Amino acid sequence: MNLNGLQQKQLQEALLSAFPTRQDMEMMVLFQLNKNLSAITGASNLQYTAFELIRWAMAEGRLEELVMAALRQNSQNPQLVSVAQQLGLSKEQAISSVSAKEGESPIPINAGSSVFSKKASGPFEVFISYSHQNRKYRDELAKHLSNLRNQKMITDWFDGDIVPGTEWRTQIMQHLNSARIILLLVSADFMASEFCYSIELTRAIERHNANEARVIPIILRATDWEGAPFAHLLVLPDEGKPVSRWSSSDDAYDSIVRGIRKAIKDLQNSI
Repeated sequence: MNLNGLQQKQLQEALLSAFPTRQDMEMMVLFQLNKNLSAITGASNLQYTAFELIRWAMAEGRLEELVMAALRQNSQNPQLVSVAQQLGLSKEQAISSVSAKEGESPIPINAGSSVFSKKASGPFEVFISYSHQNRKYRDELAKHLSNLRNQKMITDWFDGDIVPGTEWRTQIMQHLNSARIILLLVSADFMASEFCYSIELTRAIERHNANEARVIPIILRATDWEGAPFAHLLVLPDEGKPVSRWSSSDDAYDSIVRGIRKAIKDLQNSI
C-alpha cells in the first residue's frame, strides 16, 4: 500500500492528533509495532517524526500495519478512524487484530482468562520492572525466588538478562508482553523513572486490565503512590509495609514470595 501526497498529509495530521507528544507516539510504536521510534527517526520535531514514520512504513511495506497499530492504541480518535476508512480499513478490524511481531503467536487484545488457559502448562514467566537505583533489592528478591524457580513454577526475567549488542527496548517489550506475572518494584526511584512509570507500568496495567497478566506491586521503600495506576491492586509485602522498614529483610522477602506463590496458585486454579 502506498499513499499519494495528500493521503500522506492526512495520515500525518491524524497521527499528530492521536499522539500529540513524542512520548505518546513512542509508546504506540513500541507497544503495537515492537519498534524503537528513535531507531526509525531521530527527528526531535514531532511533525517531521510523523512524516518519517509514514515514509518508513511505506518503504518497509508496513503502512497498513502502522495504521492498524495506531487505531489499536487510540481507537477513539476521529481523524485516525476517518483516514483508516479512506484506506479501506475499519476500526473493528484494528481492535480485533494483533500486532505483526516476528516469531510470536497471535494473542487477542482482550483475550480474557483464555490467555492463561492456553499458556498455563509450563512455568509462569515473571517480568521484574524496577529502577536501576534499586538493583540491590532486585538481586535480593531474585535469591528469594529460587525455590519457586527450582520447582519450575516460574522463570523470571529482568533487563540484566539482555544480550549485549541487541536492541534493549525491543527485548524489554517482548518480555513485558509475554510475561504472565509482572512485579513492580516500587520506590521513589521507580516513580521518578519515565521509562518505568510511563512505559513499563502503563503496559503492565493494560495487560492486567485485559486479564492477560497479573500485576503485583512490591513496595521497596516508602514513597507516595496514592492514586497511581496500580493503587487499586493488593501490594506486597503484608499490609503494604515497605521492605526497608522490616526489621528483618528475610521476613519481608518471605512475605513477598508467599504472596507470589498464592497468586500462582490462583492463576493455576482459574484454568
